[in-house]
Amino acid sequence: MIRPVQLSILCTVLLGGTLAHPAKAADDTLVYPAAFFAEAQPANAYDMILRLPGFQFDEGDADVRGLSGAAGNVLVDGRRPAAKADRLDAILKRIPAASVLRIELIRGGAQGIDMQGYSVLANVMRRSEAAVRGQAEATFARYGDGRLSRDLRADISRRSGDRVSEASLYLYQTIDDEKGRGPRIRTNADRSIRERAIYDEHDGFRGARATLGHERRFVGGRLQLSASASRERERADTDLTFLAPDPGLERVLELETKDNLELGLNWNRSIGKSWSVGLTGLQRLSRDNASEQSDDGAETEAVAERAKGGESIGRAVLRWKPSATLSLEGGGEAAYNYLDSHSALAIDSVAVPLPAANVRVAERRVEGFATATWQPSRPLTIEAGIRVEASRLTQSGDSSLVKSFVFPKPRLAIAWSSGPYSQWRLRVEREVSQLDFGDFVSSTSLTSSTITAGNVDLEPERTWIASLAWERRFRGDGALVLTARHEWKSHTLDRVGVIGPDFAFDAPGNIGSGAKSKIAADLNLPLDRLGIAGGLLRAELGYRWTSVVDPTTGERRRISGEQPIDGEIHFTQDRPAAGFRWGIDYLIATDEIEYRFNEIRRTRIAGRLSVFAEYKLAPRWTVRAFAENLTGRHVERSRAIYAGSRAALPLRYVEVRDLGTRPLVGILVRRSFGAQ
Repeated sequence: MIRPVQLSILCTVLLGGTLAHPAKAADDTLVYPAAFFAEAQPANAYDMILRLPGFQFDEGDADVRGLSGAAGNVLVDGRRPAAKADRLDAILKRIPAASVLRIELIRGGAQGIDMQGYSVLANVMRRSEAAVRGQAEATFARYGDGRLSRDLRADISRRSGDRVSEASLYLYQTIDDEKGRGPRIRTNADRSIRERAIYDEHDGFRGARATLGHERRFVGGRLQLSASASRERERADTDLTFLAPDPGLERVLELETKDNLELGLNWNRSIGKSWSVGLTGLQRLSRDNASEQSDDGAETEAVAERAKGGESIGRAVLRWKPSATLSLEGGGEAAYNYLDSHSALAIDSVAVPLPAANVRVAERRVEGFATATWQPSRPLTIEAGIRVEASRLTQSGDSSLVKSFVFPKPRLAIAWSSGPYSQWRLRVEREVSQLDFGDFVSSTSLTSSTITAGNVDLEPERTWIASLAWERRFRGDGALVLTARHEWKSHTLDRVGVIGPDFAFDAPGNIGSGAKSKIAADLNLPLDRLGIAGGLLRAELGYRWTSVVDPTTGERRRISGEQPIDGEIHFTQDRPAAGFRWGIDYLIATDEIEYRFNEIRRTRIAGRLSVFAEYKLAPRWTVRAFAENLTGRHVERSRAIYAGSRAALPLRYVEVRDLGTRPLVGILVRRSFGAQ
């Protein structure tokens, strides 16, 4: 077995020369000036983040209620954006590269920074001079069957003194390239053909998003204001042409419209030399209307789903840094969330009763937290903290429920620099998941002919996590990070059967103890010494094992939805003298299984190969040509469907749907304006 040190030496030998520090270092922070990224000709801060050695971008999860656990792993000017619905990658794309002064890579809990559960954070520091900057871009693409997609984006920012104002408009029309055309075959348990058909699905999105932001000095501190509004419409058309045993045609139309509105503010102020305070407020409103209609000539089915939700958050943080080696942080957060959901199913205009079809779910959540970061010596940083979460969840409508939970969530993180180019990072913590409000409500899918019941007996999943990462840096922008991680789970969230006297449905549920292990490698390898000037290879590869006892069969299996292998490989070559760069991207094939009480679903998606070439026509004009999904990857979805419980009743049939997808080719034109 190749050990980590041997692997780093191998990389060094391939590159030639001695190890060199990538940038100026300050304790656990590496500083990359804007010039470090110049050869890659980045258009914005997002392009620069993707080139950051040894860093994996994580945009966070806006669906997490509250702010703790929802934030991504990138800061802007040392602060988290005062937004959740506004995606972190979109925020970074609105920051022109010319506005970036430097990017700091914060490793292992630098003092005074709330790591929010991450071992590594990136901090984008913007220039402070007065200027107006912006960019506009248009993207046009053609799918293999002739459908077109179009994106229009315009961003502008203005800085004057201590005030910064931003505005952005994004209009888009996209295509889901995991949908396509291919055979759908159903076979009986004895492998004889039960049904043969051709499945053809087209799925696309249209949407618009507008955002506004403003920052200024206020009451001795820094105030950030943000507002965003968005609407997205999805349409999916599915034709199922039956060939055997009897010819026929079934058509399914799915429509969904999502509206979101968000207002946020963030205020931070220093109090003396060692104290600082931060306040955050956020209000979100959402609306989701969906419908699905099916007609096979003999019977019509219709599904209607409506949902309205909201979130209100208040958060306060107090920080104290009594010395250069010690910092303390404490605070609290309160949040109120609700979801009103209604679903209906009708067959030939006759209503079909559904369990938990009309439900209102509301949650009041408070969390207190405290963190201490201590650096007893320059190579060693220790972070210890605890969060205590208390929540009360109520459900009304078709079913009534009141649940209360209290969970302590301790955390310990240790970072040790074993040399100027190596660092070890150990993390042990407890995580508690949040219950998905949608899991309390029944839903129906006509394309798969399934009803999923809502489950009122759900509890949050609890997980103890231990991870160890080793980082090695070489030749300026070279980095290798190896990570091993293990999770001990209780109340594992998976699938269960909800069975009554006149019904039997699949539903989300808790299924006991489980385990998950993962090893991962993240490589940033410059290729100049191999004769490829300006070449860079980036790879992120992971392999995981999961284990849980199936509640239906009593046998051990993997946890539903967990993929054994994931990863991506990217090659780029930058030729700044010619204003040209090109690259190849490959996403590794995925394999995902879901174990329902009466069926097993499996989705295999082949690898995805894409290429691009980018040319700077003039200092302010850039054109990019791209071709995605060049191999027309196949998407195979299989279902093993039983007469009832998989443990007690026989297999009815197996359905296999093998869809071939089409390549996508297009062109992007971008123009920047304002100060350079």
